[in-house]
Amino acid sequence: MLAWHDYTTTSAWQRSSGLLLERHADEALEVLASAFSRDMRGAQASVLAVLGGAELTDDGLHEMRSDAANAFARYPYIESLFAWRRFPPSADVVFFNRAERRPRWATLRTQAAAFPVEVWDRAPFSAEFVSRLEHEAARGSRTAVFQTAIGGDVYQVIARLLYRDEVGAALNGVFGFTVNLSWVRQHYLPDMARQIAQIAGMADELTVQVRDDDGRDLVAIGGTAVTGSLKRRQLPLLFADPLRSPPGPPKTSHRSHFTIEVGIKADPGRQAAFLSARRMALFTSGAVLALGVGFLMTARAIRIEARLAELRSDFVSTVTHNLKAPITSIRILGETLARRTDHADSGVRKYGTMLVQETWQLARLVDNLLAYSRVTDVTEIYSFEPVALDQLVEKALGSFGPRLVADNFDVNVEIPDDLPDIRADSTALGLVLINLIDNAIRYSGEQKWLRITASRQSDEISIVIADHGDGIPADEMRHVHRKFYRGRRARSDGSGLGLALAERVIHDHGASWTLQSSVGQGTTVVILLPAASL
Repeated sequence: MLAWHDYTTTSAWQRSSGLLLERHADEALEVLASAFSRDMRGAQASVLAVLGGAELTDDGLHEMRSDAANAFARYPYIESLFAWRRFPPSADVVFFNRAERRPRWATLRTQAAAFPVEVWDRAPFSAEFVSRLEHEAARGSRTAVFQTAIGGDVYQVIARLLYRDEVGAALNGVFGFTVNLSWVRQHYLPDMARQIAQIAGMADELTVQVRDDDGRDLVAIGGTAVTGSLKRRQLPLLFADPLRSPPGPPKTSHRSHFTIEVGIKADPGRQAAFLSARRMALFTSGAVLALGVGFLMTARAIRIEARLAELRSDFVSTVTHNLKAPITSIRILGETLARRTDHADSGVRKYGTMLVQETWQLARLVDNLLAYSRVTDVTEIYSFEPVALDQLVEKALGSFGPRLVADNFDVNVEIPDDLPDIRADSTALGLVLINLIDNAIRYSGEQKWLRITASRQSDEISIVIADHGDGIPADEMRHVHRKFYRGRRARSDGSGLGLALAERVIHDHGASWTLQSSVGQGTTVVILLPAASL
């Protein structure tokens, strides 16, 4: 009975582990496919909607250059934006090209201004381009999607067709963008797959491969997959929503595809664990003859089962906690390199400083995840106690000392000496201050200015954190408190948890806060906390 029990338990564990990994693979494949689909269709929905209201006048062209710069920053696969009006003086197609990734057909600069967008108003292939657009317009569609060769490269063209009347009888103008399919295969698809896999942590247990329509590997992440575990999803290499784009004739239809493959990573440790479990079942059979050996093997099996149950239930929390130790070690190594004075190469200290800054950012992200998990768990209790606000602010600013000095920040701290203590959890509130100060530093823009003041207002303590940074657009103010929300001006190194964490901690403290911001003018955060003596 002991041998049968061990055998069935081990088999069930192996099956459950395999099913769990298969489920993770299915989820990862769905995440990758959804992320690619949303990003590849995003430019059509957002960029063309913005360009549709522009005019091909001098002022309109100037505004379109700014729109083009924003589109290039948001969607790397767009190589050029273009616009065309039938009436003079804009009879030719006007192209807005990336200055840092100029198309091969754009041999010379058309302007000397230092701007990320170059304007071409007389491309050599304008006539053929307009002819193709008019051919697409003859089908009466509001959207044109086709592939064409320009300067030796194959491009996918997505355009919004504008008509003079509601029935679409006469083409009036076109706005659209071009995508270099060769560049997409070489850079966009591999880079996008790496970013998604890194964010989702897929490489720990899974393998990710992206192949083109000829079966060539574009990127391979995570090593070798277990035989028979690959799951595939084929997606069209189409940078438009197929529901908005009517199918074209067979000769011009889009036949290019790419394939995403996700498999279970061949982990020697996991295979060794499975083999060890099988051997345990054989040893348990011999334990029947020796009672003492049987007790030992049974106790070991119970410990293993309990450990496995604990790992399954606390997987995310355990992995997150285990990240903190190597982050601390990396930061210590970085600080050691940054402080070396016996090395002739100053680059060692520079790289050490960069390493410290990056590990600090990573540590802050881990702390945010742990803190958000903590404050959203109703079984967790805060440790409220009287806290000196000046010490809390000084500790929070101390975390940013090297960054404030390196960026020449003008920091003003005004906290009265006779200010009463506040009633708070020092760890949670300190993390709120760190997140708010980090946002002020990260989005500071050209004016490196930070002010922190405190005052007593009746029975509450007011904390004001102000900066002269980029500010938050008015249409995003109601969304910034949501977890994982990322605005248009958000930096790529954030987690989207800072303000959501601040919202929850301040609410749990029985306090209130207000957020005031203007684009280009800066942001001011006002927190009202109860005094400790009340």
